[in-house]
Amino acid sequence: MNWTLALAYFFHLLATVVWVGGVILFPVLIIPTAQKHLPSTQNAQFLLALQKRFSPWALSAIVVLAGSGLMQMSAHPQYRGVLQVDSTWAWVILLKHIAYLGMTLLGAIEIWGILPALGLAQLRLASGQESGLAEMVRLQKQVHWLYWGSLLSAVVVLACTAVARVA
Repeated sequence: MNWTLALAYFFHLLATVVWVGGVILFPVLIIPTAQKHLPSTQNAQFLLALQKRFSPWALSAIVVLAGSGLMQMSAHPQYRGVLQVDSTWAWVILLKHIAYLGMTLLGAIEIWGILPALGLAQLRLASGQESGLAEMVRLQKQVHWLYWGSLLSAVVVLACTAVARVA
């Protein structure tokens, strides 16, 4: 038994649950509930606080997924080398990696682009600038669409994983 590979599978599954679980919970449960029960300013504060707590988990999961995924892929009998796309399995793994990179890019845009801007809009509003509220609402809508894009990418990743298991 290859214990290293078994640990790679375990940590890969754990990281998937953390990252994809968050990606699913944000647009499906958390954001709609916050929008329904919180005014825009509190909604923004809640979103920033929640993302501040989730980001380290998500970033750690991304690193674990990359490392454990590469280990699993290199041990797979159908793996023939980097960009050797000569089977259904290889095509599905390529698509999975493209979707994974898409999720990572959307997360980076959110964490390092939109959320800091949302924090600035919140400060503008707190200092009495009326433009802060409109900016906050606009940025919250962008975050909402990023979450749905990440969710779609997550579904593609999971579907590709399922197909690769039987290819």
